[in-house]
Amino acid sequence: MQAAIRTPSLSRWRALWSDLSPPERWAYLALLAAAGFTRLWRLGDRVMSHDESLHVYYAWELFKGKGFLHTPMMHGPLKFHLDALTYWLFGADDFTGRLPVAVAGIALVGIPLFMRRWLGRWGGLLAAFFFLISPMIMYHSRYIRDEGLMALWAVLTVWMIFAYLETRQDRWLYGLAAVIALFYTTMEAAFIYLAIFGLLLLLAWSAAVLRDPRCARADRLALGVGAGLLAVGGGAALVGLESGAQGAPGTFVCRPEAIPEPGRWLAFGGGLAALAGLVLWAWVLAGRWGRARLREQPAFDLLMVIGGLSLWMLSAAGLVWLNPVFLLWFHQPFASMSLFESGGFSGVTREMMRVLALFLAFGALSTGLGMAWDARRWPILMGIFFGISLPLFTTFFTNGAGIATGYIGSLGYWLAQQCVQRGSQPLFYYFVIAPMYEFMPMLLALLALGYYLGRWIADAPLPDRLGWAFRGFLGAWTVLSWLAYTLAGEKMPWLTVHLTVPMILLSAVFLQDTLGALDWGRWWRSGGPVAALLVPPFAAALVG
Repeated sequence: MQAAIRTPSLSRWRALWSDLSPPERWAYLALLAAAGFTRLWRLGDRVMSHDESLHVYYAWELFKGKGFLHTPMMHGPLKFHLDALTYWLFGADDFTGRLPVAVAGIALVGIPLFMRRWLGRWGGLLAAFFFLISPMIMYHSRYIRDEGLMALWAVLTVWMIFAYLETRQDRWLYGLAAVIALFYTTMEAAFIYLAIFGLLLLLAWSAAVLRDPRCARADRLALGVGAGLLAVGGGAALVGLESGAQGAPGTFVCRPEAIPEPGRWLAFGGGLAALAGLVLWAWVLAGRWGRARLREQPAFDLLMVIGGLSLWMLSAAGLVWLNPVFLLWFHQPFASMSLFESGGFSGVTREMMRVLALFLAFGALSTGLGMAWDARRWPILMGIFFGISLPLFTTFFTNGAGIATGYIGSLGYWLAQQCVQRGSQPLFYYFVIAPMYEFMPMLLALLALGYYLGRWIADAPLPDRLGWAFRGFLGAWTVLSWLAYTLAGEKMPWLTVHLTVPMILLSAVFLQDTLGALDWGRWWRSGGPVAALLVPPFAAALVG
């Protein structure tokens, strides 16, 4: 049977190490040593690819004191600053150019050790092992792009979310704010990651509120009406926006003029209904329910940190609705998406001033919500977020335009690219690419989804208190990631990394719950090893 896992003291990392058995300690040390070898051995031998050459060149320019101008076309500024720092510390060559992502790849293998409270004893080791041998993750841990860093930030975010859910210690919120800043300064896939995490936290918090016996029937009814308005209104707005779709889904983002007038009316009315639903929710929860009760749920705190800080990055998303509405009423968009196509901003125009006003409105909303939530912690969280992101976007205050290209253009540029469909790949692209490289976590994740769905339907218990929350989180993260990257306009092989990370964690916890629960002594005595010898020839015959 599965051995009990003690919860280590979060204030003393030695307690975590002492909780490991000697074989586990050696196993983790061996995995870290293997990660160091596979990520660092002959790291500089392979010739630089096109993307890598751009990244190391501009990092070298920064290192030589020639500055750096952020543009979302090359994603976030973090890798350039990390490379420049590495050049300063160790000299500039191909090895040091790839060193930051290699270090991130080594750290990624070690992170499951700190998550074994939820992954389990075997699950933690298996997650570390899968991160070690994953073809996509290993390759991008030796390739100076953003994916290796993003994988690390994603796993760190999950760790901090569940650590806060258990302990409610402020340190995890402050750490989460730092990781959010690193997310947004690394790559725009951060919007997908944090949207998924925020949605799952919203669902968890909503379920907790509805289950609370203090939630009156009138409140439940009002929340239901609000949710209905949000769902129906949002759905109607989406139908209206998609009524002018040209080819791939989502082209209304960058071509609002293609939406016919009936579609614009539907988008306008649906958007107002959705906003009414949000207002109704806010009135019930912040008014009738009370802010004190809101703060009782740790999921709400996490939702405020992720959502509140992200509002500073989301002003360009407002154009998705504002542009067709302005075309309907004023026969011109609020701000043309062509404003973002170059990745930079030149001059001061009326459109630019409107976008700036929208950015300030989103910032004011973030600040107001944050201060209403917690006037003590919010300034600290804002300080951490801007203390990391602002120096990076502005190259330590030498590039003032980085404020616009970073906080507004990061999302705006990639929304404008939805119509470009770079790569011209079909919707089923990742269903072809992923099995070629990541067939093991893909197969295990599919089995895990079926297994947990069956147990949930059967109301079968799981071993720990956060069992369903953690497993449901990983399962939903996996499914939503596949959905998001399938619908995204740009489909490239390196983006498979973002599908692999949740599949690996889900696979590890699945094996912990199945193989970890077996009575291995009984399996051995009943002839299990003999049966196991038959697996390779049958597998070879099946593949052949």
